[in-house]
Amino acid sequence: MRHVVILLFCFGSTFLFSFSAIAQANEGEIENQQIIVEKNKKIELPEAQRGFEKIVIEKKTVDVSKQNYSYNDYHLPLPLMDAKLKILTVKEEPLPKLYANYIKAGIGNYATSYLEAFLYNKRSEKLAYGLNLRHFASARGPLKRSGLSDNHILLYGKYLLSKASIDSDLGYFRTARHFYGYNQDLEFKKDTLKQRFNNIVWNIGIKSNDSSASFKYQGNIEISNLNDAYKAKETEALIRYKTLMKLDENSYMGVRGLISISSRSDSTKYVRNLVSLQPYYQRTLDKLILTGGLNFGFENDTLFSKKNFHLYPALKGEYKIIENIIHVFGGLDGNMERNTLRSTLKENPWLTNRVALAHSNKLVELFIGTKGTLLKKVTYQLQGSYLSYKNLPFMVNNGQDSLRFALVYDSNNVKITRLKAEASYSLDTKMLAGVSFTYNGYNMGTLKQAWHMPKMQANYYLTYFLKDKMVFHLSSYMFAGIKAVDPSGKEIVLPTILDLNVKVDYLFSRNFSAFLELNNLLANKYERYLYYKQKGINLLLGATCSF
Repeated sequence: MRHVVILLFCFGSTFLFSFSAIAQANEGEIENQQIIVEKNKKIELPEAQRGFEKIVIEKKTVDVSKQNYSYNDYHLPLPLMDAKLKILTVKEEPLPKLYANYIKAGIGNYATSYLEAFLYNKRSEKLAYGLNLRHFASARGPLKRSGLSDNHILLYGKYLLSKASIDSDLGYFRTARHFYGYNQDLEFKKDTLKQRFNNIVWNIGIKSNDSSASFKYQGNIEISNLNDAYKAKETEALIRYKTLMKLDENSYMGVRGLISISSRSDSTKYVRNLVSLQPYYQRTLDKLILTGGLNFGFENDTLFSKKNFHLYPALKGEYKIIENIIHVFGGLDGNMERNTLRSTLKENPWLTNRVALAHSNKLVELFIGTKGTLLKKVTYQLQGSYLSYKNLPFMVNNGQDSLRFALVYDSNNVKITRLKAEASYSLDTKMLAGVSFTYNGYNMGTLKQAWHMPKMQANYYLTYFLKDKMVFHLSSYMFAGIKAVDPSGKEIVLPTILDLNVKVDYLFSRNFSAFLELNNLLANKYERYLYYKQKGINLLLGATCSF
């Protein structure tokens, strides 16, 4: 087969070559030619020689010369290296200096002197304690022998536990007044007109401070001893308490109240007790908050009453029309209200000896009102109430003695219609202002009038901070509709009381400032109690030093 292929290849090549040559030779003209093909002719080719030996390529060799290296030692005089590692830390800011102590002092007209000191401990995580000393006195007043003096020394402390705090204070208070509500044309011995009160008060209390606890509590014990220049004495042990327990997300229950045991002596000696217990339950139903309970009261005063045990309902409901903006509320309750010689003397220091004391029985109070916040700056509360009292004390001049006052009681119930409005405004840290107004309408029984009780009361205050240097304080109060009875039995309407006060503090530095107080700017020598005029315009100028 291989030979046939070779033969055909040679024959085709010869034929093509011959045809091409002829065509080139006779270019442009085709002549008649005769080609004779011999079928049986055999062309024999000699065998080709094949070589099977591999071609050997000789590899050239390269002579490798040995590399020589030279080594030189170099000695560099490097300094010794400190191997200590310095860790970068944030520099702690030093604590600002704490001016925990300061002294205030001032002088004013009416031969007034003022000195007060506040001494505190430095920073402590557990314990805080301090001392307060105060002296304020006016040698003169609006009338002869109408000077006054107030002095006290108060030591207090507070200790913080993990879930509670304990606080206590011990104070001595000395107050001096004169009976000057008399005809100034008459002469009295000075010693017979002077009244002086010494009061020692010790208080200790405990309060829970764990905001996440389901049970919270607060309680304190107060023991006081009071005596005056006429050998009247009163010693009282007072316990106040309050608890609150969270039952679930919408329910609370708790109890509050007080226990008062007082021993009073003038010409006679007797013990007065008062126990108040007020358990309650509170439930929140969406926008409605309901509170219900009972108020128990026990007292041993036998004045005008033989009933010692008292029971009152206590109900209150509050509905949130718009959260924190408009809330309406209403309810009713009653309770025994504590009256002691010490609490009465705070209102009127010119009482006569052996005044008749009784705890006030608030038989019922019906109230309705609204409260909330406007524009996130103004808080308000409006309330209307109807109250019925038994053993509510009123003050009148003691018979023919215009110098001293006695307590009188209405043998029937005293009914009061009360309207009250309050509002406060806060502007960041620049200004704080507030105003309140109260109207009381008295429906008396056996007494002709609610002696020395104002029908209308109004109070206003404003504090304004100016560029961290000056602080302005403005305050005023108004009493109107006060009625009194003179020793002859004649009814007297006392002029409206309007008192305006201004105080300015100027801060020279962090530890030194000056102040100026102007009181009763309208120079109204008003009478809160009959025949007892108050100072006209009076000023106090002083300075404060912190250290």
